[in-house]
Amino acid sequence: MCNSQPNPSYTQLSQLPSFKSAIKSSSHPTKKSVVTSALENDKINLFHRKKEATVYRAMSTAKLTQWPSHYELIESFLLEILKLNPHVRCALEVSLDLSFLSAFMCNVREGGLPVFCFDASHSKHPEYSGKHFILLKKLATNKFITLCYAIAPTDDIMYLSWFFYACVKSGVDLSSGVMFVDRGHARSAISLLAKFLNIRVNLKYCTIHIIRNFATKFSFKETDVNVRVAIFRLQQSSSAAEYILHGPAIEEDFGTEAMIYLCRNIHPTNWVVFANNKNGNSEVKKLPEWVGSEDPYKEGWPAPLFGCRSTNGAEGVNNAMIHNDSRNCFPFESLNLCLRIGPETKWTEHCCAGSFRKWMETSLSVQEILSMIN
Repeated sequence: MCNSQPNPSYTQLSQLPSFKSAIKSSSHPTKKSVVTSALENDKINLFHRKKEATVYRAMSTAKLTQWPSHYELIESFLLEILKLNPHVRCALEVSLDLSFLSAFMCNVREGGLPVFCFDASHSKHPEYSGKHFILLKKLATNKFITLCYAIAPTDDIMYLSWFFYACVKSGVDLSSGVMFVDRGHARSAISLLAKFLNIRVNLKYCTIHIIRNFATKFSFKETDVNVRVAIFRLQQSSSAAEYILHGPAIEEDFGTEAMIYLCRNIHPTNWVVFANNKNGNSEVKKLPEWVGSEDPYKEGWPAPLFGCRSTNGAEGVNNAMIHNDSRNCFPFESLNLCLRIGPETKWTEHCCAGSFRKWMETSLSVQEILSMIN
């Protein structure tokens, strides 16, 4: 009597019909489901702890073989969303050979505070190096709801402009409040829309990103308590006089170049409390001429911040996307899993009727955005 147990490699496992069917049976297959399938159909026991790495590698390998079919599913998936949720807006872009390029979903919601947060994140899948864009809106309960989500091949000016324009075209009034972003390509994309389409967005810079950029530029640790306290105190300045007093302290602690970077190169209107209060304009006029060498009014103007000073809401959703694996998946799976993120984001709640086809016919394509840049 033979008592030996099969010990397949991850490559052999990924080719088993039962293993493949378990992967295909769900948009988000679990280790338990595929291990159970292998035991029931092929009598292969993979429940041992030493087999965990083999199982996960086999799951990744099996998923890679489904890549072409996932492309084909995206269009029907978006059309089904539109059919079930007439208030949702979707867009899909393919190349000349019908390969997937980008996808966009928007769930227009009424109410909430006039505070938006935008952030971009990287796909972590080994076979797809695209970007995830997410736009959130703050509620009076200090929670955030997801308004728009997109997957694109890059986060350059072209695709960011396309994303923001798609948000506006879908009914999101970005000019009704402030939008927190990092100081990256999003600024250039918004400037492009303001120049060519007269879409003005009141940009505010994320304090957390300013801390990160400062730490990188001047070789400090991002977690350095002194750095974080100094920058947060500067951001919390309640008057022009208090803001000016922080300058010498920053120069003494971190150097003249660091003070110039924070106090001269970033205008307080774009991130500091006092410059966005009711008397923000008059307070800004009290500052010396050297403060804020950037022109703030091409990107932002005084407006209430409602206690918000970072894109932490968007980054929280990005972290949730890591935990539910949506950033580790193919685009089709990511779009599917995005609908499940956050209890406040109700994609199936009926709001208002709209015509997807008409919206698509009047929208700017990525190519048209590119022609404006050139």
